[in-house]
Amino acid sequence: MIEHLLLLANAAMIASIFAAPFCGVRSVVGVQLVLLPLAHIYLVGAALVASLVCHLLQGDQGDQRGRRQFEVPHLILYPWAVWLVAASISLIVNGISSRSLFQFAEFIFYGLIGTFAFQISVGGASHLRHILKSLMASAFFLAIVLGLIYRTRGVQDGYFIGSNEAAFILVVCGLVVPVYWISTVSDWRKAAIGWVVIMVSLWAIYLGESRAGIGFGLAVIGSFVLSSLLGVSFAKCAVACAILVLLGSQQTSVQEVAGRLFDTERNFSNIERTALIESCYALFVERPWTGWGWGTMESLLDTYSLSKNSYPHPHNTYAHFAAEIGVGGLVCLGMIFIGLGTIAVGNYRAGRRHEALFAAYCLVTLVVLGMVNDYFYGANRGIIVAVMLGLAAGVQAPRKRLMRMNSGRLAPGNSLAIPTTIHSAGS
Repeated sequence: MIEHLLLLANAAMIASIFAAPFCGVRSVVGVQLVLLPLAHIYLVGAALVASLVCHLLQGDQGDQRGRRQFEVPHLILYPWAVWLVAASISLIVNGISSRSLFQFAEFIFYGLIGTFAFQISVGGASHLRHILKSLMASAFFLAIVLGLIYRTRGVQDGYFIGSNEAAFILVVCGLVVPVYWISTVSDWRKAAIGWVVIMVSLWAIYLGESRAGIGFGLAVIGSFVLSSLLGVSFAKCAVACAILVLLGSQQTSVQEVAGRLFDTERNFSNIERTALIESCYALFVERPWTGWGWGTMESLLDTYSLSKNSYPHPHNTYAHFAAEIGVGGLVCLGMIFIGLGTIAVGNYRAGRRHEALFAAYCLVTLVVLGMVNDYFYGANRGIIVAVMLGLAAGVQAPRKRLMRMNSGRLAPGNSLAIPTTIHSAGS
């Protein structure tokens, strides 16, 4: 049954590639986001590229001349520019391989996807809701499929993506996005849909035995519920939760539970991940300014693997960027975090509390889960992060698009406007 579902998802993704030029781009992208965790990632990439091309070629609905303004959010523009310089220098110094070029193009693709998500989200409230619903549907179907796999085959046998990778996608699409959805809708039935997605996602994360996923997920939902029930700001609830965690960690019963979760004799992955992170640190210290070359992580860590079936990456985004491109990689990540923080503070000061909360959750998700997930190593997670960044930059107050073709001003909403004129076939 599971194999048939995955085959159907791949077939639908192929169909969406050919449907993109004829159907509405928004509808096609919605289907592609729903199928993102289930279909083969190269099919997902091809489908999203087709949708991106169609989005750029189609003129705005309200402009008969087909005039379109392409905006690049600062949240993506500046970090990707820093990464481009650092990765290019690293490749020049360390040499270029086919793997390096592939991952180089892959990261650029993430930036395009994030910009694409931003473009759609600023097109109107209905466009934004469509993306949010698509992401929640993606988490729901992924959770159901994972639940069937875990219940019938066990966690260790035959699942198509790792439990940590699935947990990260479920945290973003099944917890963070529904929280924003619930906080913005007024109809209790629509809010109920968000809570159903949250419950199903937590269930799948629990079955997958992802310690980081279930811990972080409960923290996100717990802080949101406390903030909603008590009418207290998210920041105060987050501080209160942190204090409770610190106090609870001193309790004997809590220490026993933590000891079972992090028992290195029972859970071999703790030893291996620690060794890989230590290896990345040693590699970073040896070449802090240029790194060892973008896309070289597999070959670098292959000698440090402690088991035959180990997947040679550090399960840590910071270690990945530091080892491959050095200080420039850490600056890139830092700029993403600062950008999200700036958006959160700006929205909060402007009275857009729900948008501020969403940006804050995105920031905390990337900062915390980056310690136990390499979310830019693996196209599923990379695309999800890119979409999340595009949405965080786009879920702000309605803005007016600049319509002058030769305008050199920056577009409102922290984005760079690149006016383009696209003529229709009959013009």
